[in-house]
Amino acid sequence: MALVRVAVPIPLAHEEALVYEIPEEDTPEVGLRVLVPVGPRRVWGTVLGIEPKRPDFRVRKVSGIPEPRLVVTPELLELCRWVADYYAASLSDVLQAAVPSPGGLTRRGPRAAPDEETAWLAVAPPGREELNEEQRGALTVLEGAVRSREFGAFLLFGVTGSGKTAVYLHAAAEALRGSGQTLILVPEIALSPQTLDSFRQAGFGRVALYHSTLRPRERADVWRAAAAGELDLVVGTRSAVFLPFRNLRLIVVDEEQDSAYKQDDAPRYHARDVALVRAQRLGGVAVLASATPSLETFARVKQGRCGLLRLPRRIDGRPLPTVRITDLRQRAAVGAATAPGAAPPGPGASRFLGAPLMDAMARTLERREQAILFLNRRGHSTYLQCRGCGEVARCDRCDVSYTVHLADQTLLCHYCGAERKLTPTCAGCGASNLWFGGVGIQRIEREVARLFPLARIARLDFDATRLV
Repeated sequence: MALVRVAVPIPLAHEEALVYEIPEEDTPEVGLRVLVPVGPRRVWGTVLGIEPKRPDFRVRKVSGIPEPRLVVTPELLELCRWVADYYAASLSDVLQAAVPSPGGLTRRGPRAAPDEETAWLAVAPPGREELNEEQRGALTVLEGAVRSREFGAFLLFGVTGSGKTAVYLHAAAEALRGSGQTLILVPEIALSPQTLDSFRQAGFGRVALYHSTLRPRERADVWRAAAAGELDLVVGTRSAVFLPFRNLRLIVVDEEQDSAYKQDDAPRYHARDVALVRAQRLGGVAVLASATPSLETFARVKQGRCGLLRLPRRIDGRPLPTVRITDLRQRAAVGAATAPGAAPPGPGASRFLGAPLMDAMARTLERREQAILFLNRRGHSTYLQCRGCGEVARCDRCDVSYTVHLADQTLLCHYCGAERKLTPTCAGCGASNLWFGGVGIQRIEREVARLFPLARIARLDFDATRLV
């Protein structure tokens, strides 16, 4: 029996791994995923190395190994160590987030043969003659960087509709001509299918999606295919940055400014920055693309650590939408907190919508067209305050103000989910003079219904779409 050190997803005081026995015929390579006992449980861990000396305590045996095997490549293992060190996380937590759990355990089962698929493009991507001058200029730089096989980082700063995806397509085709693989990171799962379709329509045959809602076996299959060189391109969310590509040449971070690239629980990491580090270690090309780049990326450009590629106009000369900024502070009544029993404004006035917006909505509805209003605030009001004692209703656990959900007659904490019934009197002093402060999407919905009673209105947010 051989001894191996295994990183397991539990907090350890001093060591980064536990020691287990494994049959020598199982060839325990570094990076192998194994099922091991931890107390009464069995968990998936990762082999970090061979233990040369038998410890002076009883060593438990590895419970199982998936077939086909799931292995963390040496390059990826070193990247996970960097993430653990840079973000002050445990290596086991990073590996747990990075590596999928095998979708079922079988011993020495037959390995399925990979699908027979061509590694080349069946259909060429859009021809260069279809690209405008700025697209061709950006593409020339990226193709040269991919061919050089040296690290390069670029900000592709293009307005919405400027044809950034077409530039990705050609750059990925250049990587493929050199037998290289491409990773396209998108901030949201909902964006991944349409991005993948763009590449499929351009003729990329060996492509896959990778995100957290896939079943464990599906994620493990994509993992193994990427490691075996059976995929040319993967579109995925932040966890896809850890896929074990055999020859990764190009990483594109689409909408790089999006906060969804930040992991908000342990291990906390930023997929955009991990992508830059990985491209640097592999000598690949990283493209950070956005119409509204982050300040961090602009700083990289200013410091000379990132090249700048600009796409300042839309393809086919299509005009940009007209944007008008209205200063609502010029109207004293706008945005003011209001009491539940206060008299509503006149039929043509609004506390929350400016006159230019109401006029534009009225003209749009007269033309029997549709309008969308965006507001990043759930609920009816952002806080509830007693005008008698000044007390604001707060969550006991989080010490933040409750959000008023008038439709449900509840006060809801958007941090921990704590809920209280909305009452007509103050919980502190018993006064009935309550004040609804701040504006949420439910409040805007009610206001629009009052202003445009004949309009058909629908609200789309978490509260309206969640499964009951």
